[in-house]
Parts: sequence; C-alpha cells; structure tokens
Amino acid sequence: MQRPGTRGAVVFGVVALVVAGATAYAYMNRSQLLALAGPPFTQVTPVVVDPERRRVVDRSRWRGRPIRWQRAGRRLVFLAAGHGGSVARHGRLLSYDARGRVRQLRLSRIEAGTWRSGRLRWRNVEPGLAVTQAGDRAYVVAADGRLVAAVDVRAWRLAYHGVSEARSTWQRVADLIEPPADAKAPGDSAIRTAQMVPGGVIAVSGEDQDATDSVHHPKTVGYGVRLIDPTSWTVRTADRDAQDLTVAGGTLLARSWSCNCINGLPSIGVRGYDTAGRLRFTRFGGAGITVLGAADNYAYVGVRRAGARRIHVVDLDSGETRRVLRYRELRILDPGP
Repeated sequence: MQRPGTRGAVVFGVVALVVAGATAYAYMNRSQLLALAGPPFTQVTPVVVDPERRRVVDRSRWRGRPIRWQRAGRRLVFLAAGHGGSVARHGRLLSYDARGRVRQLRLSRIEAGTWRSGRLRWRNVEPGLAVTQAGDRAYVVAADGRLVAAVDVRAWRLAYHGVSEARSTWQRVADLIEPPADAKAPGDSAIRTAQMVPGGVIAVSGEDQDATDSVHHPKTVGYGVRLIDPTSWTVRTADRDAQDLTVAGGTLLARSWSCNCINGLPSIGVRGYDTAGRLRFTRFGGAGITVLGAADNYAYVGVRRAGARRIHVVDLDSGETRRVLRYRELRILDPGP
C-alpha cells in the first residue's frame, strides 16, 4: 500500500532533478532523495535533496564522471573513471549516503575510462556494476570478464576474484588433450552492464567495438549474456548474441539494440531465460525491441515493426502477450522500502 504523501514527494523530486539535470537518483524516504547532480557523461556531484521542502540539504565537494550507478540500501554506489591522456585509467568505486558521507576505493586492477591508445585511436572501457538486493555487497566486473572486484559495502572492504569458465569433467579431460584457445581481448570499446539475479548470480551483458578496419564504421560484437557464480567464481554463457539484459523477477530478458546506428546488430527479438540460464521463450524475432520495465510478473516490451510501435505486456512465465498498448514513453519508479 502506498504511504500517504509519498507519491507527491517522489514526483516532485524526480521533476526537480530532471529540470536541474541529474544522472541518477535513489529515493530514501519522503524527505531524502540521493542524486548525482549534472547531465550524464559530464562532471557531476552527489547531493541530498529534501523533496518536501524543495531544497538541497547536502552537496558533496566530490566531482567526477560516473559511468555506472546503483542503489545499495541507504546509499548510492557508483563507479567513476578518468578521461583523456595516453595512460590506462583505473576505476574508482564510491559510496554516498543520506548523511552526505562519501567513501572511495581505487580499483587498481580494473580498467575503466577513456584514453588515447594511438595517434588516431582511443580506447573506452566501461566495466559492469552489480549490487545485491540487500545492498551489502557490490561487484565490479572487468571488461575482459576474467576479474571481479567484490566490495563489502558496509565495511567498505575490497577483494579481487579471478573468474574461470565452468567446465564439466569431460570438458576438463578434453582440455588436457587439446588446451582451449585464449579468450579474445576486448576491442577499442568494451561496454559491460551487470545485474544481480535472484539466487545470487551476477548476469553480465554488453558489447565490443573494434575500429581496426575503419574508425567511422567499427565492427560491433555482442558480448552475449554470461552468468558469474560468486560462490565458485565460475562463469558460463547463457546467450551468445545479446547486447543488453534486463532482470525482471526470475526472468532474464536478452536483446540486441537492433537500431539504425553505429552499434546496431540484427534483431534477436527478446529471449527469456530462467535464473539458471535456460531458455524459456523467444518473441518478436526481427523486430526492434526495447524493454521499458517490469512490474509483478509482467514485462513492458516496446516492439517496432514496419514503422509501427506498440507496447506488449508480456507474461514472464510463458512469454505470451497479455495486452497490447499504444506506444508511449514509460518510467517505472521504485520508491524503495
């Protein structure tokens, strides 16, 4: 049930932040909204907003360029990176709480940011960031998928874990006969997104771009959907084609961007997987797909075919469409506990 007065406070807070320019926000309660003030891809600063009194109650002195952010309990956790120069940059994980306290960890083993890699070439690396539902642990997944920085958010302690491919006994025997080939390193641009899956697995997706042949027409390759198990630090591939992933309850929705843009790939429709990475359904093959959000046991999927756009309300168990709506932009807000 909605708490009295909450909706108005949240709506005003969001409107105020949109007007002022905000990269991210996390609603704490009726009088506290955490935000990164400033438009995306620019220098921003963390702030605490009181939506009821319509004022900023704390403004941090920190300035930087966040590339990933998520709520972690009573905090906003975000990953920041440097820009420019010819030296490889490393990520920094930051925490900002409702009291205005900023904590920071340097991720010396995780590349993140944009830097010059040659006279006419640049390299861009954006690792994935996932936070547990309880908000007590954060995971930063390196672009090459071989390393994860695990952070105890409450104690603010960092540990690194190497990730290896999960292999059966027969696969390990085969490796003794013929060792597997080394994994291909990420290209000029490596972008990863990460989300926690119910049950504790980390789902990772994204894309690589390689401009070796043409700077203006780089080759794009989907990273697929890979599942990392933090109990064993092993990884397995659920989908080999996807560029994007949405976790909706106990279902993983995978898609490609399928747009007329520099990173567009052929549409795979939307593929629904369970939390173990088993395929449940495939829908809307060949159509342009946008996953607008999920609520209860339904996903709101934007579908574009032959210039017509509609929103399909999809049952996450069966993959069937329960209702078709006229297309409009949707923003699903989670006011938190």
